[in-house]
Amino acid sequence: MRIGKASFYFFLLKSRSNSVGNAPLHCRIKIGSTIKVIATGSIINPDHWDNQKLLVNPSKNPLAFANLERWKSIISGHLTKSFFNNHDPDLNHILADLKYNIGNSNPVGILEVFNHYNQKVKKQIGQNYTLATFQKFKVICKQLEDFIKSLYKVKDIPLIDLKLKHLVEFEEYLLSERKLRQITVNKSTQRLKTIMKYAITHDYLDKDPWMVHKGKSVNIEIKYLSKAELHKLEAINLANEKLRKVRDCFIFACYSGFGYAELSELSPSNLEKRGEINWLRIKRQKTQKYQSVPLLPKAQDIWNKYDGKLPIICNQLMNRHLKEIGRIADIESNLCTHLARKTFASTVLLANNVPIKVVSTLLAHADSRITEKHYAEISNESLDKEVLKLFLDKPNFT
Repeated sequence: MRIGKASFYFFLLKSRSNSVGNAPLHCRIKIGSTIKVIATGSIINPDHWDNQKLLVNPSKNPLAFANLERWKSIISGHLTKSFFNNHDPDLNHILADLKYNIGNSNPVGILEVFNHYNQKVKKQIGQNYTLATFQKFKVICKQLEDFIKSLYKVKDIPLIDLKLKHLVEFEEYLLSERKLRQITVNKSTQRLKTIMKYAITHDYLDKDPWMVHKGKSVNIEIKYLSKAELHKLEAINLANEKLRKVRDCFIFACYSGFGYAELSELSPSNLEKRGEINWLRIKRQKTQKYQSVPLLPKAQDIWNKYDGKLPIICNQLMNRHLKEIGRIADIESNLCTHLARKTFASTVLLANNVPIKVVSTLLAHADSRITEKHYAEISNESLDKEVLKLFLDKPNFT
């Protein structure tokens, strides 16, 4: 930008790129024959820089864009004032004004970064993120906002002021004030750490103040239907047609391992033939991984009954009907849609000696360690069978 005899512009100094490829933004000010190049303090991804307009893309990096707008306002203000007063601008006055106004501006806070992250997620719903993921991050952002207001009586906490104690106190707040379970608190802090990683990769922060933090371990009891309960549910006579359809969909899930989101999306187009076996293949919303499952005979019967168009109703109503079915069938387990996926893994697969690595693949877990963590415990029925072999095979213990 040129104003009278003076000019200035911003540029990306790629020769000073850091280890992740981000480069610092500098400003070149020229007044007559005097030239001064100074760092703006912003370090950005080169993809966020418009080399033709010499500006940061505001939709990709709003914080760096706002910083450069402040610089532009201060410099152009000095140059314009000098131009209209018909005298040369004083470079030292400009630098002093930049140092005071930029140096004393409000530092970036964690809520500010969190909101920018949520905007990024919102724009990518249906691509890299689901609506459910976006909503979860929004909830945690609101929890963090309430926590900061409640405990510290401020609107935000600067990233540079964050300490380990802030995360520990946030955990305590969720447990004591929000009355959340430890496993839910662990999920919240895990997502909050994602924001910290986002801040570091976008150069809002140099290091992670929560690096040494570990969430309190929780022993998760996996609940599923036993073989007897599953057979009981299959055999129960239901007079109500709606309940019969819900039971059919639930049984189908017990023999296929699909979650509710995938069940509601299944159609004949997901069916594929491999040799003599029919398979269903669909992308899981949660992990964005494809889940391929062979149609076991009982699942195949239900699939054929409805011509590949399962009568799925909304999840809330389906769970309500499942509770009613559980009372009619006199099943103690609290029936819900997610219980079917657990039953598939435990009763249908592991109880029939399917290797846990295969179980992990059929469930389309993002990491096999998730399967091992939740399903490593062997059922009592399987345990009894294996122990009985010690007596029947008469092994030599000496």
